[in-house]
Order: sequence, then C-alpha cells, then structure tokens
Amino acid sequence: MNKNSIFLFLVLSVFITKNAHGQTAKEVFQRSSNILWIGLDFTKATFVGDRAGFRNVDNCRQLIIEWNSLIISEPGAFNFFETFHEKNNFKSKISITVKHNESIDLEDCILDLPSETGGFTKNTVSEIVSTYDFEGNTGIGLMFIVESFNKTINTGTLWVTFVDMGNNKVLFTEKVVGKPGGFGMRNYWAGAIKDILKYIRKQLYYDWQRKYQ
Repeated sequence: MNKNSIFLFLVLSVFITKNAHGQTAKEVFQRSSNILWIGLDFTKATFVGDRAGFRNVDNCRQLIIEWNSLIISEPGAFNFFETFHEKNNFKSKISITVKHNESIDLEDCILDLPSETGGFTKNTVSEIVSTYDFEGNTGIGLMFIVESFNKTINTGTLWVTFVDMGNNKVLFTEKVVGKPGGFGMRNYWAGAIKDILKYIRKQLYYDWQRKYQ
C-alpha cells in the first residue's frame, strides 16, 4: 500500500467512524437535545382481565388509534415538555407508530390472565425497535412501548424508550408502571399514561439523568 492509499484509507476510516457514532444515551438527557415524539407502540401489547371492555380486535385497534391521537390533541394533560425538561425541543410525528400499529396482529392481545411466557425484557424492546421504519427521520426519537394494560391489578406497564432513528438502536429504555383512571375505556387507560408522565417528571427523570451526567 503506497502513501496515497494509506492517507485515503485513514481519511475514510475517520469519516466512517464519525458517521457511525450516531446518538448516545447521554444526549437523551441534555436540555439542548431535540427529541421527536413517535407515539405509543403496541407491537406485543396485551390487554388483560377485561374482555368485556376491550371486546374484540377491531375495538382494540380503534382504541390504539385513539390513545395516540389523544396525547397529541390534549398537550396540557400529556405534557412532554415538562415531563422530560425539554421545553423548547420536543416535536411529534405519531404517523410512525400509527402506521406500524396498523400492521400488527392483535388476535391474541385480549387475555383473561397474564401471559405465561412472562413480561418484556430490554431485548424485547430492541427487537421491536429493529422492525421500525422511521420514515427517513434521524436523531433521537421517543416512544412508549406498551407491555400491558392489566385490569386484574389495575396497572398499565410500558417501556419509556429513546431510540437513534438513524440506525434503529435503543439508546435508553426503562419499564414504568402507572395507575389508570377515568371514564370510559379510552380515558381509563390514558390515565395510566398520565400517571407515568407525572412519575417521570417528579422523580424518574432526575434519577435517569444522573446516570449519564
């Protein structure tokens, strides 16, 4: 290899390394970072202990659409700016999860008891994220990956997940549980999301941020 070839190789190596770096977990918790709210994912979600309320697959599919739309239409109740302390840097594009949710199979989503296979792990989250089409968006995306809405124990369980949309990699994910509340199926389980946002705002965000300072 001659000198010119070596020089070209080094330049290309630096370029590739720089561009392969992508986003980092530390950037997630920097106030200056831009965050794109992607929405609620239901790829492997289950609805437990309320078969009469969830009724059937078509009703579940409609509720999934309504939950995603509700968060956008009521920003005062679902205040991501305050929750994640990024008051000027949050935008949204829920079409990403809405489109993805349309393609999932919900035949086994309504259960009388929790699945015997157990709950999600961080690997489950990574597998779900790897299947996404982020529609050409890059940078940091935030999605809530729903594990279950469980009426038998009155809890909604989801994974707060920040992703690098450029390479479908999970930057940060943690399981959070909230208490539902409200009139009607849509509002009742949306209440769990409100409860989770409140918990993040008051405590979890600071705990998470300290890990990456």
